[in-house]
Amino acid sequence: MSGKKKQYSKETLKEAVEEVKAGASLRETAKKYGIPHTTLQDYKKKKYIYAHNPHPNSALSPEEEEALVSFIFWMADHGFPVTRSLVKVLATGIIKEGGRTETTTVNLEKGPSDVWWSRFKARHPELASQTADSLDRARVHGATPEAIEAFFKLYEALYVKHSLEDKPHLIFNCDETGFGDKPRSREKVLCQTGRKHIYQQQQTTREHITVHCCVNAAGDSIPPLIIYPCCLPIFNPLKTAFSTMASRMGLVRGDVVVGKQQFSALLKHVYPTAATAENIKAGFRKAGIFPLSRAAVDTTQVVRVLPSADATPSSTPTTALATPASAPATPSASAPTTHSATPCPTCNRVAPKNYLVAAGVIPESLANVLMTPALERKEKVRRRIPLPARVITSDEYFDLLEENKRKRKEEMAKKKEEKRQAQEAKRQKRLTNVTPPPAEDDGEHCALCRRVVPPGSGNDAIDEWVQCDLCHLWFHLECAEVEE
Repeated sequence: MSGKKKQYSKETLKEAVEEVKAGASLRETAKKYGIPHTTLQDYKKKKYIYAHNPHPNSALSPEEEEALVSFIFWMADHGFPVTRSLVKVLATGIIKEGGRTETTTVNLEKGPSDVWWSRFKARHPELASQTADSLDRARVHGATPEAIEAFFKLYEALYVKHSLEDKPHLIFNCDETGFGDKPRSREKVLCQTGRKHIYQQQQTTREHITVHCCVNAAGDSIPPLIIYPCCLPIFNPLKTAFSTMASRMGLVRGDVVVGKQQFSALLKHVYPTAATAENIKAGFRKAGIFPLSRAAVDTTQVVRVLPSADATPSSTPTTALATPASAPATPSASAPTTHSATPCPTCNRVAPKNYLVAAGVIPESLANVLMTPALERKEKVRRRIPLPARVITSDEYFDLLEENKRKRKEEMAKKKEEKRQAQEAKRQKRLTNVTPPPAEDDGEHCALCRRVVPPGSGNDAIDEWVQCDLCHLWFHLECAEVEE
């Protein structure tokens, strides 16, 4: 057993077998389709069949399994993809919810076996496993179907107004990226067979450097702006070329470390290799900016925003842009449309309603197992609100900025005046709370104890006085509780 994965499909195998049955040479056909001749011979003699029927599911019913698959797709579309281990946990929960703990063959402590998982994937070839990419929360809420549609609605009006269909040199786009923090070259290196780890010395510093790039739809680019921390002196291929060049420099001189002084010189050499006209034009084309095309947007990279706790199914976007290619099939019309929340017998709390039931993603019987992440409302937390698409060079937007600037100045002046008035009122209140001495008395009185002669006699007598510089009243030093 060589362990090599076959490089042909079932359809290719079937076509090759039919040619051999029709009289074609066995070895020539095997070479033509890249299939071992022994395999063709075995299938010609009908030793094997092209496909095997999936093993029946002994743990979940077909309805429960379809609901689990729909839940997996829904969670992936909303930025919360589930893992293989979590699917096993959910399957165990479904078995317990159905009251089949005594009759099931599944070990409820360990969960379904790996054999069950392999058969589960065989029954659902639409499921695929891959590494998830990290996505910032701001991008999730900013790159919504509604925001993308608003952008194209605004951009198309400018596109038509200025006749930009034949003026790609006037359409610019800019963005920034950061370099540093252990950049890694994607080139594979050579080592001894069987070695588990191979290390490479880092040739760049861990200092963060920002590069601002600007290109147009004609494939041209202007020199990038490099921003270093505390001073001001196509990203994926650019970073790859930069890291590759840095690693190659280390092979020539091992003591070279690319820092701030060497960064701009190295970037100058690798920037033209990454910011090519082909890469730049491809970026504008994939974004649908030039040529203008809404259909160019890859909807599989648009994550649906998780509905709020009080959301209704009608609030879910229904536009074609909001429907990813991996969306599950629409459930049957017989699915329940409401979910009645029952209080917990222990804490007497009512669980929030599961809007997946109302949306028809899962049946009501699984509402307590297939649940979405909880959304807690924190009124005190202020998050940045994504702004709609707008033309920042228009007169209307400039007037809006000036108006906001004027309002901010007025608010700051108002707060400053209110603070000054509060301090003045506090000072006046402190002065008016001091009661003046009686008019019929001859000498000065202590403003606190109201006595001219201090209490006590001999060594215990109070004979030191102090006068306030503001109100000019006199106080016994001991009454005022000051040291000097």
